[in-house]
Amino acid sequence: MDKRFFWIMSVFLVAVIGWTLYFPPQPAEQAAEAPGATPVAVENAAPAVAPPAEVPAPVPTRRITVTTPQYTAVFDEDGGRLSSFKLADYFQRKTNPNQPDEMLELVNQPHPDDRSMRLGLTEPGAPKLENAPYLADQESLTVGAGETKTLTMTYRDPSGLIVTRELSFSGDSFLIGQNVTLENQGQTLYDGYLTMRLNSAPFSAKGNRNYNEMGAFINNGLVNDTPADAAEALADFRGKLTSVDWIGYMDQYFLTALVVPDQSEIPEAVPPSLSAAFQDHGGLAVGISWPLNLAPAQKKVLNYDFYYGPKSAEALKAAGHKLDRSVDLGWFYFLAAPLAKL
Repeated sequence: MDKRFFWIMSVFLVAVIGWTLYFPPQPAEQAAEAPGATPVAVENAAPAVAPPAEVPAPVPTRRITVTTPQYTAVFDEDGGRLSSFKLADYFQRKTNPNQPDEMLELVNQPHPDDRSMRLGLTEPGAPKLENAPYLADQESLTVGAGETKTLTMTYRDPSGLIVTRELSFSGDSFLIGQNVTLENQGQTLYDGYLTMRLNSAPFSAKGNRNYNEMGAFINNGLVNDTPADAAEALADFRGKLTSVDWIGYMDQYFLTALVVPDQSEIPEAVPPSLSAAFQDHGGLAVGISWPLNLAPAQKKVLNYDFYYGPKSAEALKAAGHKLDRSVDLGWFYFLAAPLAKL
């Protein structure tokens, strides 16, 4: 081997060993912090991203069908509203005689938010009951002649307010009983009004709308006026209201009405507040409001019965509540009423 190569390699090895001894490599930084060490913020570091919270899927509301010999009604769990009310023995007018008979529909609102039997609580910060998701205790109900059955719909608000609507159906009547129970299991005091609204549109698209009107039995007398003038007619009773039996919407042949229970045996009872609003489709929205003072741990029950049906003397008399006075016989009522029953 060439001596020069040997000496060159020897010098190279000595240089490498000397460099390592005098300039040792620095220890690598530990990945983990020592216990008790203060963490150091790193500029421009991307923040940790938390996984997205799971959003519960909305529970679809159902439509509950109630069938009796007199009618078929449909109630929506969305707001507990009345979506349809068809009379079994009355039929829509047909443009073509070859078309099959179709039961007369008394719920004709073109806008879903105008559907009838909406319950509302007028109180700042109160739950919005108009579109509350109620839960019915059954999916359908069939009521036979001579029978009475109930349907219960319940809404539980996160605030602790529980609203229960118990509807009672008779196989022999067009009157539907409704008790509304409010139970306050929260910490909020509710001091306002609980209002039930009945919305109606003309029952027939081809009928004579000159006969569509608001009807009410106030201070022991029939009050009727056009839908456009209904609010003004009620304003005339402001401060003079002593009794209310019912208020609603009607034409020559049919009536939809909210009924006020008999308060003659209730000490210091006061009549409810009444409201009416003309709707752009020619119909009318009427409301009955009861004052409500509901403290925590309290429970109250209010009554909101209603009638959907014909203005026949037999049906109206069976329903009671002076609904038979919706047939305007004028000054000769006491003479003509007995004849109307014949």
